[in-house]
Amino acid sequence: MKKSTGELLELLKKSKSIEGYIEANTENFQEISLGEYLNNILIQKQLSKSEAIKKSNLNNIYAYKIFSGERNPERNKLLCLCFGLNMNFDETQRALKIAGCGALYPRIRRDSIIIFAINEQADLITCNEMLYELNEEIIE
Repeated sequence: MKKSTGELLELLKKSKSIEGYIEANTENFQEISLGEYLNNILIQKQLSKSEAIKKSNLNNIYAYKIFSGERNPERNKLLCLCFGLNMNFDETQRALKIAGCGALYPRIRRDSIIIFAINEQADLITCNEMLYELNEEIIE
């Protein structure tokens, strides 16, 4: 049975050996790449790559490289793609974690606006309008 993140963290804190910890918890480690995750989202949402890319406002070649795993995007580019894929908050947070980007954090004003837009199922343009109107950096 998979352990929760909290359980894994507690085991890690108590571990005397990193090798032993890794060996005992191998089945709990995340093995999916960002490209695989995004492609799974495409299937779940029944979207085409071209449709998602168009809604993300990203360069086609760059976005296709993200889907293929050739590029690991910076946080703002990945957020654009998350909006293009109509991802909810949990899906967006997971994508950010898989990519090694900072998760959205509600104590950061800009992130709170982005979270609000995601929860309202806003598109990227609407989110950027909210950010602009509230004097925050838009997502590009």
